[in-house]
Amino acid sequence: MTSMTSAGSSEPNGADGHDVPASPAATKKFLSGGRRRFAKNIPGVIGLAVIIVFLLVAMFGPLFTLDPNRTNLLDALTDSGIAGTDPLGRDVFARVVEGARVALFVSFVATALGMLMAMVLGITAGYFGGMVDEILSRIFDVILTFPMILLGVLIVMAIGPSILTVSIAIAIAIMPRLGRQFRAQTLSCVQREYVQAVRAQGYSSIRIILRHVLPNVWLPVTVLAAGNMGKVAVSEASLSYLGAGVEAPNASWGNMISEGQAYLQVDAGIVLWPGFALLFLAIAFSFVGDALRDAYDLTE
Repeated sequence: MTSMTSAGSSEPNGADGHDVPASPAATKKFLSGGRRRFAKNIPGVIGLAVIIVFLLVAMFGPLFTLDPNRTNLLDALTDSGIAGTDPLGRDVFARVVEGARVALFVSFVATALGMLMAMVLGITAGYFGGMVDEILSRIFDVILTFPMILLGVLIVMAIGPSILTVSIAIAIAIMPRLGRQFRAQTLSCVQREYVQAVRAQGYSSIRIILRHVLPNVWLPVTVLAAGNMGKVAVSEASLSYLGAGVEAPNASWGNMISEGQAYLQVDAGIVLWPGFALLFLAIAFSFVGDALRDAYDLTE
């Protein structure tokens, strides 16, 4: 995996021993060049447009749809509304919109939490090395031995199902892979001459990490994490499908599919609407992730 140059950090001046802030021009050029390459990637642009549409629907859709939890048994399994109604008479389209809010919330929050934990642990392991690295690496290995869904179910069952609990569970599950990436980036960064120089001058580890290491390792891992957000959305739906996610009557694409599968022969739309929504969002995130990796020349 490639990483940013040291342009975003301040390097020591050998003559007087003081930090001389480097110009951010190289960093800006790196970022702007990546944006230009991303803009030329048609699948990535389409994926980004789809994600923006989902965001707009999630934010403003509830203003124009019915209450997703309002039941009316007299209106069950009818064609009323855009997508019809479910066995309890609830508007399917309104519940799909509510499911989009849940999927996007969990995708962003879980990814952000996972990134934060991975950043702290991964940079700590890579910077200090030795026994600290050994212990944190073993923690990553232990967590990685659990399949993501199984680990998520165990955490949710221990804490209790809720949208925040699901976000925390998925964040813990994705943290080791991101932590390994932060560790690898940090190991490479600390070997560079400018980092070795400031360490030799006796600056504190916190200062070196914040001013010299973090600015050079955050972008590659962030790009890779963004590309995995589709997997996070699918994981949330899977947990809800298994009953370990968003609890009924609140809507999630996963529990909508679970509740509707018994009525496939009667009205397949109950399952197809949330299913296709999840599929399109996951593909969109995948396209954006691939485009970002190509734009910034990154590999996992």
